[in-house]
Amino acid sequence: MEGAKLRLSRYSKAYRQRLVEGATCLGHFCEKRKVLFERLLKGNGQEVDLLLEDFVNSLYDQRATRKSSLRFAKHGVLYIQVLRPRLRHQLKSTWATIKAWEEQQPSQLRSPLPIVLLVSMICKSRIDF
Repeated sequence: MEGAKLRLSRYSKAYRQRLVEGATCLGHFCEKRKVLFERLLKGNGQEVDLLLEDFVNSLYDQRATRKSSLRFAKHGVLYIQVLRPRLRHQLKSTWATIKAWEEQQPSQLRSPLPIVLLVSMICKSRIDF
């Protein structure tokens, strides 16, 4: 897995940390299900897709007790994709499940531009013109 270390080194320290947190969560899932983590690293695409979809569904079921379950689910799957880049296009069910979960999340709009800031930007642009 020397290539995996090299691939992981491409990412920032903060992002690598999130990937490792997701992988740790995935490891706990594998322990609970008595599935070797090796199956994710060496299994065929369809088998890995089924296992990862089950992982995402289990975190979805725990979403009330774990605040950042969606983040752990995404980063756990992304960690496997970093280790096995050729799997990326074979995880259709897993990513469809994640997308369905994301669509159920309440949307959060950014706060509108405060009127004071808007007026000051207009004044500044008029002065510079």
